[in-house]
Amino acid sequence: MPYFFLYVLSNAAHRAGRKELDNRATEKLIQLGDGSPEYRLFIGKYHLNLKQYDAALAEFQAAAEADPKLPFVHFNLGLIYLKKQDL
Repeated sequence: MPYFFLYVLSNAAHRAGRKELDNRATEKLIQLGDGSPEYRLFIGKYHLNLKQYDAALAEFQAAAEADPKLPFVHFNLGLIYLKKQDL
């Protein structure tokens, strides 16, 4: 699953201040998108790390609708609601 590798690479590059590498990894991640629940989970995590809570929420909701048993999708939904103080 290349999504995991590209997500981790993008996240690490972002945190290390390596903007060019972050942009390349993110671009590849988006190009490989197939709309699967797993892909939406990683894109949601990407948005969550950038504090783009509305975009992350939309991705997590789509992932949960497509596969309600997807590991960590409901945890991440709860995390978004906590960050947005929408309890």
